[in-house]
Amino acid sequence: MTTGKNRRPTMHRYLFAAAVTLLIATLVGCPQNPFFGLVPSPRDEEGPEITIINPEEGQILSGLLVVTGLATDKYEIAGIKARLNNESPVLLEGTTVWYYVIDTTRLLEGEHTVTIIGEDQFGNESQESVSFVVDQTVPNVNVTDPDLAVSNSNWVRGANVVLQGTASDDNEVERVEVSFDGIRFSNATYSPSTESWAYTITDTSQVIPGDGSVVVYLRAWDSASNPGSTNFPLFIDNTAPTVSIGDPTAETLINADETSASYIPSAGTLRVSGTAASPPVGGQFSMDRVTITVTGGSTELNPVVQTLSVTSFQADLDISSIQNSGPGTIQVTARDRAGNETTAQIPIAFDTNPPVIGGTIETAKGTVTTANLNVTENNFTDDVFTFEGSVSKPLDGADLVDLQVRMVRVSTSEIVFDYTTDGTTPIDPNGGLWSFATDFSGNHPEGVPYTEGVYDLSFKVTNANGGFDVATRRIRLDFTAPVAAVTDPTGTAGHPATVGQSTEFDISGTVSIAGGSPVESILVVISDDVNVTFTAANDWDDDGLGRFAFSPASGAFVYRWDNDALDVGVPFTATFTATDIAGNTASGESVGTTVMVIDPNAPSISFVGYAFTDDDAIEPYEDDLIPGRFVNRGGTISGTAVNPSNEVAPDPQIVALAINIHEEGWQEIPI
Repeated sequence: MTTGKNRRPTMHRYLFAAAVTLLIATLVGCPQNPFFGLVPSPRDEEGPEITIINPEEGQILSGLLVVTGLATDKYEIAGIKARLNNESPVLLEGTTVWYYVIDTTRLLEGEHTVTIIGEDQFGNESQESVSFVVDQTVPNVNVTDPDLAVSNSNWVRGANVVLQGTASDDNEVERVEVSFDGIRFSNATYSPSTESWAYTITDTSQVIPGDGSVVVYLRAWDSASNPGSTNFPLFIDNTAPTVSIGDPTAETLINADETSASYIPSAGTLRVSGTAASPPVGGQFSMDRVTITVTGGSTELNPVVQTLSVTSFQADLDISSIQNSGPGTIQVTARDRAGNETTAQIPIAFDTNPPVIGGTIETAKGTVTTANLNVTENNFTDDVFTFEGSVSKPLDGADLVDLQVRMVRVSTSEIVFDYTTDGTTPIDPNGGLWSFATDFSGNHPEGVPYTEGVYDLSFKVTNANGGFDVATRRIRLDFTAPVAAVTDPTGTAGHPATVGQSTEFDISGTVSIAGGSPVESILVVISDDVNVTFTAANDWDDDGLGRFAFSPASGAFVYRWDNDALDVGVPFTATFTATDIAGNTASGESVGTTVMVIDPNAPSISFVGYAFTDDDAIEPYEDDLIPGRFVNRGGTISGTAVNPSNEVAPDPQIVALAINIHEEGWQEIPI
């Protein structure tokens, strides 16, 4: 059993141990106590310093937001948290450098706040907040020029084409961009105060080469980087249209009462028709309209505008107010959808009582036909000719003023000389005879020499009202004589050709024409008293013996000479002189000539016929084979080869026979 005396020392020991423990604890907790030589622990009561780098205060944004920043402290940073609005804080990755990702698409539009909280190792906290504005609405961007509600407004041409429009947003639009076919975007000029944009195409050829269509893409960006977009087609057309007036034609006298004319559908009405065209652009019809304007004298009718859906046009105009106003014009302006224009204009005249040129025009050669160049009356050589005719003035018609002449080369439509009174005689105001004299070997009224060719010679009589009538004759000027050549037999005075003796010995050759006029006659002269002119008018049989054949198409001729009773060994000269229907006669070397000596022992050859068939079931077609005949398929040529009896051989045989077709070489014919 323990007594109280014995308990007191034990209590003292407990108190002493507690005092020693407290002293040690005190000394250990005070490093600066010199007793131990240590630095005492710090006492930090400040939280980390927080710096938010992104976003800026009040920044407008959309999409993913990465909040970034820095944190610094004198001691170790325990952690960084972020709180969005009133949500619970979340611990972030990083301490001295940190970030926080916010998907703003889950937030309502408007202002939001994010708070960054930093805590050091002693539990001290500090925070920094930043507000931002969420904008999920894309800008509204539109085009006003071209106005897509207006037809053809998006068809453009040339240079400095301005595209314009508007761009707006609940917040601020930062920029507007333009792209063609989405290849590359370029900045347009944007005015925030007017919410308008503009973009200039300095040269449409730099957008696409040639003509074609593109898609214009527009993109507007707001301060939150939201893109608003739209697009529209743009048609680029730099090609001018073509336009022609088909009816009436140029220089037509418009008689408003002449309803039989195609351009007068009813009395007092003029119908103008024609074509206006331009190549399609982007697969679209590119024509827009034609504007038809008719003037008579000093009066211009109200233009008629016709919208086109096809390339042809036709419009009827009331011309009752100008039907006797004299000289006038029809003008048609074609416009395509891009604004390219082309104008065609023709001269006309209005008169309901025009003069009339008689239907007959004469020269010394006879009546000149309208356009038949195969008659002598329409072919002229280099000589003086006078064209004559008559003109009449209708009842109540205006007095006649003058007669004018114009000449146009048919092959090129070149006007050799335009309507002129040069060479014409004064015309009686009441009508009567007229004449036009000219020397085709000299100069025409423009002071330039006439040249060979086919021409339209037009004679125009005009009255005091400007009414007129025109008579046109197509003529040929041919100053070159035809050239004849003997091809078989060929001989000269020094080396005459030896020929056989026969009642039908063939002399053949060709005639070529350089000036174009057909051959009218060929004079055959042989020194045995043959002197016959064979003419086209008598079908080349002027002697009635059938001894001459001529093909105008090929120019080949043959004369069958009867030399059976002529002297042997005596040279005979044959000449062939051609004359064309213009009146040109060959001379000198243009005359076909050959010299021949008769040898009765020489064999004679003649062509008889030509037969062919392309069907074995049909009898072969046969016909005479004469110079100039055309054949177009294979066939059989037949003829005779005779060797006359003579003193040396009473019945001589032909030992060889050959044929040469088109100079392809001699080929032996079996006998």
